[in-house]
Amino acid sequence: MHRLDILFPACCPICLKPVHPKGSFIHEACRRKLKFVESPFCMKCGRGIADEGAALCSSCKKGDFVFDSGRCTFAYHSDIGNAIKWVKDEGTREFIDFFGDTAAKRHETFLKAVKPEIIVPVPLSESRLRARGFNQSELFAESLAGVLGIPVGKLLKKVRNTRDQKGLNRRERTRNLAGAFEAVSCKEMPERVLLTDDIYTTGSTVNACAAVLKAAGVKEVYFICIAAGTADD
Repeated sequence: MHRLDILFPACCPICLKPVHPKGSFIHEACRRKLKFVESPFCMKCGRGIADEGAALCSSCKKGDFVFDSGRCTFAYHSDIGNAIKWVKDEGTREFIDFFGDTAAKRHETFLKAVKPEIIVPVPLSESRLRARGFNQSELFAESLAGVLGIPVGKLLKKVRNTRDQKGLNRRERTRNLAGAFEAVSCKEMPERVLLTDDIYTTGSTVNACAAVLKAAGVKEVYFICIAAGTADD
C-alpha cells in the first residue's frame, strides 16, 4: 500500500467520501446506485438498445464501423458521469482503478472471447496532454492491464488538435477527427488490439482509431469504454 493511501484514504466515486475498509473502491450503499449498461445491448458497440429482439443498434446496422466490437460498462447519465468529470479535472486515480477493476470483471466473458494481445489507449494531442497533465484513457488502460495482465502499448498518436466533440453529431465528429490519428511505427503490429476510452457516444473516436490501426496491419480491433453516453453528449 502506498504511504499516501494511509494519509489520504480513497474516496467513493459516488458520494466522494472516504471509503472503508482500506482497499475498497466504493461504499456498498453507493454500489447499489450504480447504473450499468444492461441487456439488451448492441452486440457491436455495447450500448443499450430498447428492442430485446435486436442484435444491433440503429447506428451499427448501417455497417460502416471498422472496429470489430466493444463494450461499455456504465451509463454516462448517472453518478458515474460526475466521477468521470472528476477524473478529467483532477486525475483522481482511485476512481480510475475502480473503473478498471469493474470493467475487467463485468466484461470477463467478452475479453476471454476476443483475446486481446495489447491494450491501446485513445491518445490526446501533445498540447492537450501538456495542459491536462495526463490522459484519462491511458490511466484506464493501465488500470485494466493491471487486472488482466495484458501490456499497454502506445500504438497511436494524435497528430493535430481537434474541436471538442461535445455537441457535434456523428457526421461532424467524423469530419473533426479526419487525419487526427496516426499509427506509431513498430517492427510488427499485433493481430488483436483492445482500445480504451472514457465515453462512447457516436463511436467516431474509436472508429477513427480502429481505421488507423487496421491500415497499419492490425487485424482485429475491439474496445472497452468506461461509460456509454448518447449522440448528444
